[in-house]
Amino acid sequence: TGCETCTNADGTGGTDANDSDSDGICDSADNCSDLSACNYADASNAACDIPTGCETCTNADGTGGTDANDDDSDGTCNDADGCPNDPAKTAPGVCGCGNVDVDVDSDGVCDDVDLCTDLSACNYADASNSACDIPTGCETCTNADGTGGTDANDDDSDGTCNDADGCPNDPAKTAPGVCGCGNVDVDVDSDGVCDDVDLCTDPLANNYQSAGGEECESCPNAPIFDSIYYTTAATTLSSADGAIALDISGNAASTLYLEGINGAPDTTIALPDDLDDLEAGYYIARVQDSDGCWGVADTSVGGTTLQQPAIQLEVIIPFTLCCSGCGINDIDADGLCDDDDNCTDQRATNFDDSANGACIIAGCTDSNFTEYDAAATQDDGSCSTAVVEGCTDPAYLEFDASANTDDGSCSTLASNCQDVELDGYTYAVVEIGDLCWFAENLRTTTFSDGSEIPLIELNDGDAPTGAVNSQRVIPENDAANLDQMGYFYSGATVTDSRGLCPTGWRIPSSEDVATLSEATNGLPWELTDASLWPDAENVITSTNPHGFSAGASGCYNPEVSAWYYVHTSFKMWQITNSPQMLGFCGDAPECNQFYTFGDSNYYMGVRCVQD
Repeated sequence: TGCETCTNADGTGGTDANDSDSDGICDSADNCSDLSACNYADASNAACDIPTGCETCTNADGTGGTDANDDDSDGTCNDADGCPNDPAKTAPGVCGCGNVDVDVDSDGVCDDVDLCTDLSACNYADASNSACDIPTGCETCTNADGTGGTDANDDDSDGTCNDADGCPNDPAKTAPGVCGCGNVDVDVDSDGVCDDVDLCTDPLANNYQSAGGEECESCPNAPIFDSIYYTTAATTLSSADGAIALDISGNAASTLYLEGINGAPDTTIALPDDLDDLEAGYYIARVQDSDGCWGVADTSVGGTTLQQPAIQLEVIIPFTLCCSGCGINDIDADGLCDDDDNCTDQRATNFDDSANGACIIAGCTDSNFTEYDAAATQDDGSCSTAVVEGCTDPAYLEFDASANTDDGSCSTLASNCQDVELDGYTYAVVEIGDLCWFAENLRTTTFSDGSEIPLIELNDGDAPTGAVNSQRVIPENDAANLDQMGYFYSGATVTDSRGLCPTGWRIPSSEDVATLSEATNGLPWELTDASLWPDAENVITSTNPHGFSAGASGCYNPEVSAWYYVHTSFKMWQITNSPQMLGFCGDAPECNQFYTFGDSNYYMGVRCVQD
């Protein structure tokens, strides 16, 4: 039946199914009867779909098709592919399926997820996988393997790296300087001993400049060592029969110290005796009184010897029997007559050399160093501190802390006055005499306690009430005047108990005003500058040498009920027993003088002075 046929035609056989794939389609009509095909039993009777490579059949009964079995098309079958969905990988590797196996910094963190792969970073191999920490400036890495962080390498945070910083723990210095690391290079008494270790920097002591660093000795009556000289030459170079004399004024000296140079003996003499048993030679002399005070050159201001440093004088005792009768003409006592001696300076190392060469004086020969010795003929390597010129006096504004050689540039004494703020505005100040003054007119809208000062308007013809009412007014009611003139205040305002000036400042008294007159020799134009007087009639020639900057700012005059010389005079309040005007004008030569007048009904500017 169906596709069956007889196996033998002679009736001795049986039936042959004639449907080798049992798909119901006779083999003679079946387009696919290969049982290895995935569709051999497919009713559609399509050509055989035989799997190749990784392919497998979708159905096991021959009614399906092929499955590629290589989802990522990488040529590796799914069942053999450790990353069946990653065409680039057949195994997870270091970084896992879907991630490229790249680790440029070899830190075990794949680059795809590594937050730092820069080998210049200090933490490129850090397991915490943080952003790159790349050293800048002086910074270095704490570890060389990329597992650390940055080290500032500037322990004192002065901007100079440790390896280049001669004082790596001193933010103020990059080299030891004179006083060493950790010590400020300050030597206020110029004795070569840093103030940090100087036992005496008090200018009232006469030994404050001692290089030995002794405790201060207050010596108001030290001996004044005027001179020392020989009176009798020694007989021979080695005989002790030379004599000297001293000139000392002021307090008596009790001891003479002679320091022998180049072979002469050191000698200590109890004064006033024993000045006539001395050997020929070159000596450095100092004297001292019984209180231990060293001799000085002169008295200080006030007639005492306070502030005067100890001095030393030179003396040479010659000898008479020398080089064929040259007498005492052997100033350096070396046995060679001065006429024939090529070196008579006993500071020279060869002053008594029989070779009689030119003087050899060791020292710093480079004038670019502070150790420079103009007398030196042979450099001894002592040049060490480069000359830095500038103002070396800290009392002047031009003071340069790095300078070690004064160049005369100190010109402006530093002021103790500091700018002051009131009502949101900062006022410039200036020191005149021993007082600090505002260098501009007051412009506050409030009293020092913060309460408002009433603002009014005044016009010509008005009758003001400023003697009894605290008020302020804009000069000529023109806001353009405020910048130079500030507000004009009534007499009642400057005496108001709430205070018009900042705390610690006051309305000037007549005694305060006297300092201005004294500083200018009674010539007020020295408190101003022609540029502050724009009126065409201005005849002022001063250039404001004191910095007071008194510009044109007149007043409102109640006696004439009008604005009064607003642009041709300067007026400000002063208080003696009651408010009064201080002023001067600028439109005539005879105006260069102070005058006072007026009463509490006036309105004018204010200059505060510090308590």
